[in-house]
Amino acid sequence: MTGGVDFWEGVPAMLYTTAADGRVLAASDAWCAAVGRERAAVVGRPEGEFLDAETRALADEIRETVLSAGRVDGVPYGVLGAEGAVDVLVSAVAREGPDGTRRIVAAWTDVTERLRIQAVLDGREADLRRLTRAASHDLQEPLRDVMGHLKRITDDYGDALDARGRRSLETAVLGGARMRRSVVALRAYSRLLSRSGGRGPVDLVELVRGAVRARASGVLFEGPGAGEGSRARAASGAVQVYLGALPVLLAERGQIELLVSELVDNAFVFAGDGPLRLHLDARRVGRRLRIALTDNGIGLDAALRSRALALFSRFEPTRAPDGAGMGLALCRRVAENHEAGLALAAGAAFGGGLRVVLDWPMERVSSRAPAS
Repeated sequence: MTGGVDFWEGVPAMLYTTAADGRVLAASDAWCAAVGRERAAVVGRPEGEFLDAETRALADEIRETVLSAGRVDGVPYGVLGAEGAVDVLVSAVAREGPDGTRRIVAAWTDVTERLRIQAVLDGREADLRRLTRAASHDLQEPLRDVMGHLKRITDDYGDALDARGRRSLETAVLGGARMRRSVVALRAYSRLLSRSGGRGPVDLVELVRGAVRARASGVLFEGPGAGEGSRARAASGAVQVYLGALPVLLAERGQIELLVSELVDNAFVFAGDGPLRLHLDARRVGRRLRIALTDNGIGLDAALRSRALALFSRFEPTRAPDGAGMGLALCRRVAENHEAGLALAAGAAFGGGLRVVLDWPMERVSSRAPAS
């Protein structure tokens, strides 16, 4: 790659090559433009002359790493650019030149604009975190007052009201209950925005078993993740749950418990006419683990699925009259906190229902086997 000048003049990327001691041997036009120098002014000069003070020491370590390990990828560098500081990511490989000497071929990727946008987004997220925390706190006191007055009206005057008055009072109480759930959900969402807490091994199958048992007395667990007794018979009409063999996740346990609780609760709330059936499985797709929880409930129209992940999205209010419409939004935030994705699809495994897919990064999967 250190051939004639024509090659370096024609390369649009910020490529360059250095000797083992850090002297620049050749550089592309794009690299020269990034440091604001002509090619003649960079060849033979130490790479450190074009880096900020903090990066110079790092560059020496990176060169040693490349020469010993063979390559590095995505290391942040601070560059003294022609128009001020430039943030780049450097990737480099070690090569042997025609004369047998070791050299390094490297590329820069400019991330200055990306970091600027990220800083803006971080600032907006901090504002949102403060807003949701303040809103959830400030709403609690007036809500307690309203609910207290409604209870006193019900206790003292409920029998004196006619049918229309009782319906109005019931509607007000139901609205207050929904508001209370919204405030609680808003507080939970605010806590999730902080992304705090340590990460450790979390057995997703165990959490699903616990969440289902907390909502149903008759449950039949089947599949490789069900453990001993999975073949036992259950009473007619029991909830049936297939548990695949899932690895242990590296995650914040409290957040994953919240995600599982919300998903299982949704499955029960939006169940169909027959016994509820759940299917939990996972398969690896490249560097991701695709985890899916499928139910045989009433499902959700394709046009509504993207909206269902937004804040305060309510569907089928007759099934959850006091629901806040925050469950799936909380799940989406938990996924984002773990660099994972969350999507909704039709529950094809049962010919209907809803399939919730968690696209989990493999680097957040533990090598430890789940407890039996």
